Parts: sequence; structure tokens; C-alpha cells
Amino acid sequence: MTGWDVGGAHLKVVEATGAARVSRVVQVPCELWKGLDQLHASIDQVQKQLDFSRSMLAVTMTGELVDHFGSRKEGIDRIVETIGQRFKENEIVYFAGPKGFAHMSELGSLSAQVASANWLASGNFIATRLKDALVIDIGSTTTDVLSIRDHRVVNEGYTDSERLHARELVYCGVVRTPVFALCSTAQVGGRLVPPMNEYFANSADVYRLTGELPSYADTGSTPDGRGKDQASSAIRLARMFGNDAATEQLEMWRAVAAYVREQQIQVILDACRKQILRTGLGLDSPVAGAGAGRFLVREISRRLNRHYVDVADLFEHEGAKDGLNAGDCVPAASIACLGYQRYCL
Repeated sequence: MTGWDVGGAHLKVVEATGAARVSRVVQVPCELWKGLDQLHASIDQVQKQLDFSRSMLAVTMTGELVDHFGSRKEGIDRIVETIGQRFKENEIVYFAGPKGFAHMSELGSLSAQVASANWLASGNFIATRLKDALVIDIGSTTTDVLSIRDHRVVNEGYTDSERLHARELVYCGVVRTPVFALCSTAQVGGRLVPPMNEYFANSADVYRLTGELPSYADTGSTPDGRGKDQASSAIRLARMFGNDAATEQLEMWRAVAAYVREQQIQVILDACRKQILRTGLGLDSPVAGAGAGRFLVREISRRLNRHYVDVADLFEHEGAKDGLNAGDCVPAASIACLGYQRYCL
């Protein structure tokens, strides 16, 4: 069983060999806003690493949101069509949220359930492993904040709009988010300076400068098309605040990055506190960290005075867990394991 998470910036595929056991985790760039040829190219890359000759596919997605498509329904239809064309000999099911898994022939009336439901796939799997928890999945682009009570996801919203309103979806991540969306000001030298509303730098620049961004998560292109070293990131961050970064000022721009980091943490903390108050999660309920940005979740759990659980540890890994693992691709790993439980046991 393989779980597929078709995003707007990445394609993530995880192979499950048990109800909670994964054997392979693959992530490749997929700049789907540029067109469906990007998805085809990403599938080509995945097929070089995994053998799908006898594999069943379980698919969830957020890529239908990209502006290449005129609507979410069009996006779902085109993504489903593409995967169906590429895997004609395989059985394929799609995750439709509370409706469970559905075959292609059943998707006509389920677009609203299929659209951007990958967060619920993650929540449903984690709820099989934890009785109560606050789940924080910080990815390259977005952050999901979920409450689990009595082995059940207790969400207030379902659609992107509803979840944004409920603060269960916080639109910031650790790679692709423009810096101007993370802070209203930053301390630059001895002054508070507002950022320019230009895409000069992104959150990957921030977390390269803090030294926290995993190399396997740093797959996107930079805003200026230049390097991913700290000096290049400092140049881009400096430009956000109307400056040029001199080599001898690198430490100052690391401090600016730390300031921006703190602003992002505060935004996510506010969303977490809202969920804790709404669902009544006690202090004995852990914080479960997922996604490429779960290095921030450790800090958030400490500030919430709660025990931290790495979601990667909720899966059994057949191979080494170093580097990219199920904790970085939780929706794909979850949908693979949920599919295994549904169809292979």
C-alpha cells in the first residue's frame, strides 16, 4: 500500500507494510501551479525510487488549490485524471474525509470532502495512537493545529475557509512563506523596521540563518534564484528591510532571523491556545509534532508546558529513521497506513 499526498509544491509518497509500519518515504518537488506537466515529472521521479507494479494507491491532496486550475473541483478532476492515466493497472482510492475512501467512479459528488483533506488523514491516524493530544504539523507552506480527544479528531472547521477562521489552519510554514507575512516589524540593529511587501526573502532564508532547516526540506527555489548558503540568505533577508548585507554583518542578520522566528512562533502559539481552550485539553495531553518544521513544535510544547511527542515515533520504520521520514510526510504516511488497515488486514 502506498499513500500519496499531492501538494502544490511537493509530491510525497510513503509505502506502508503494516497498520503503522512504513518502509519507504519519498518527497520530490512538484510546482503544480506551473501546470500538470510538473505532476507528471514528479511521478517520473517517484517511479525511479519505488516499484508500483503490485501496489494499491491511497491518495489525498491539497494541490487542487493552485491557481493553475480555475476551481478546486477542476483541480481535483485533473489530478485524479492524471493519476488514473499513470496507474491504469493499479487499484486507486481517494481520501474523502468523513466519507472515508472512495474510488474514482464515486468522486462526482465528493469534491468538497476530497479537497485539502490531508490534515484529517493525519489526525485520523494519530488518533489511533494517542488518546488525547494537540497535533501541530508545520510544513513548508502551512501549519495545521488539531485537537484529539478520546481517540477522535475534534475539529471546528473542515474547508480551508472554515479552518482559517477557526485557526486550525495557519497559513505559514518554514520554507515558502514570504517574510513580510511573518512579521509586521523586526529589530534591525537598534531600530524596529517594517518589512517591504515584496517577495525578496522567505521563511527558508530565516531558518537557514538560524541553522534549523533540514537540508532534505530545502527543495524549493530561492526568491532571487541564487544560493542557499547563509550569506545568500542574509542578502535576501536584508533586502526585505531596505538594506544590503555585508559579510561582516552576518551575525546581525542571524539576530534578525531569530526575531522573525519568534513572531512566527507567537502566531502558532495563539492558534494552539485557542484550540486548547475550545477543546479543554488538559496539561497531561501531549503536543505531537509533525512536518518539516517540527523543530519549532518542540519549542512550542515547552512554552505550553506540555510533553512533546514526535509523530515520527508513532510509526514503525523498517529502515533507518535518520533524515527524511514519516514524520516529515505525515499525511502520506497516514493515508498509507489507514489504507493498509482498510484494505490489507
